[in-house]
Amino acid sequence: MSFFFESFDKTKCNYFMVRVRKNKKMSYIEKHYKNNILQTYDNSKFNHISIEDIINWSGERLCKTIEKGYIIDSIEKSDYVILSSSIKINKTRSKQISNKLCGIVLLKKYKSHIYITLICGLLGLGKKLLNMVERIAIQSNINKIKLDSVDVPIYFYLKNGYLFDKGRNTYEISKDYRTHIKYPKKISNPPPNYDKHNKKIDIGYVHSESYGGYKYYWIIIEDGGMKIWKLIKPGFMILSKIKPDVKNYLLSSKPNVLVPYETKTKGGTKKKYLRAGLITHLRNIKIKEFDGDFTISMTKKLRR
Repeated sequence: MSFFFESFDKTKCNYFMVRVRKNKKMSYIEKHYKNNILQTYDNSKFNHISIEDIINWSGERLCKTIEKGYIIDSIEKSDYVILSSSIKINKTRSKQISNKLCGIVLLKKYKSHIYITLICGLLGLGKKLLNMVERIAIQSNINKIKLDSVDVPIYFYLKNGYLFDKGRNTYEISKDYRTHIKYPKKISNPPPNYDKHNKKIDIGYVHSESYGGYKYYWIIIEDGGMKIWKLIKPGFMILSKIKPDVKNYLLSSKPNVLVPYETKTKGGTKKKYLRAGLITHLRNIKIKEFDGDFTISMTKKLRR
């Protein structure tokens, strides 16, 4: 199993540390490339994973909204701790001159499944890290992986085969988005009446603007018989822009996970799945609360 990756920005993740809990004891394995030769160590002098290194290697920035205290606490409770980083070595004295954290994976192992406590990485490494977790599960003769996700990366997990755990909860995506980033309450620049193809804009048209270093998107929806602009918050999904298999799952799952929007037609009442295909709410799912934050429970069953 390879832990060596390369991110979208060409960062070469050439070093990793693995901590595995067996029979309540921890074993440590380190590997890195040096002069293009793979070095392997089971080194007793490295008998702990340095929390200071995780912090210094920008663990909080890598995992963004995840607090440092949660990362540290989760490391102590995990059965698998995998750290991937990029380290550049000085040619003269082999002194570490720079390092960058590429990814963190924290796992709990149960008889029936592997639970992902935390997984985060540089752009382009997310899928590779998930594939690595799947290989660990298969090698452990386990065919189920579980996790609890915040709302922004929901679609990332959906397109990688994770499905919502069934429950009785209804969830508003990015409900607390404004507590993290301030965004304009309305569109300042009048959007065009026609698109670049000289076609009159209608329901589903997306308009973008930049404010304070952030780029925002609005979409035209129908609300109460009127066409209005709605801000597309992080985590919102548009049915027309997602993978066909994910779209089919969202529309056909029983019980349905999408909140339907009803519009009257001449033949009676016809259900449409949200305005302009914009997914802002989920229902019949299982959510958990942790320190005031809500997460969505998801599971992937592995194929043998």
